[in-house]
Amino acid sequence: MMLRHLHRLPPARRARAEQNLTWLRLEQKRTDEALQHQRDALALYQTHGLQDKIPIALVGLGAILDAAGDHLGAIATGEEALPMLRAAGDRRTEGLALANIGLARQNLGDLGAAVRDYESALRLYEEVLDTYGQAGVWDQPASAHLRARDTERARGCRHRAADLFDSLQVAHAVHIRARLDDLAEPEDGSAAHDGG
Repeated sequence: MMLRHLHRLPPARRARAEQNLTWLRLEQKRTDEALQHQRDALALYQTHGLQDKIPIALVGLGAILDAAGDHLGAIATGEEALPMLRAAGDRRTEGLALANIGLARQNLGDLGAAVRDYESALRLYEEVLDTYGQAGVWDQPASAHLRARDTERARGCRHRAADLFDSLQVAHAVHIRARLDDLAEPEDGSAAHDGG
């Protein structure tokens, strides 16, 4: 019902509505529709000169492309947003873009580049004092280290994520701690495995 009336909204409000629909469609596992809504939002921002919204929409588009399996597209889209974010001084969203690029690189198997992107994102989140952002990013290199069979470094990253989430009293800490417990050294000395 609401979709029929989107065209009546002013461009900025319509773009925000499209972005809200993006995340709703992702929750519903309707990735193709999510991509279309995000692309529509980006086009509205570009067409109507809403320059400050474009890089944020690009970062969101990159994340969705990665979720849809277009990892190269995700990297390209994130990299397109980076100079705009730097020019705007938006360090927090720049950190998010780098973390998303890192995840796409990790999904392509380029673990070294992924970890470098995560480390850059962490520096930015530390700079802007975003503890929640740091906690979320610390868990990402843990997965990359596990894929590289470096359980000790993975454990260190995951422990840092859990400690930060604990400091914020966020329920997600329990999930991270459970994943950390899964990394405990097995009695027979075989490598621990993390299902992601």
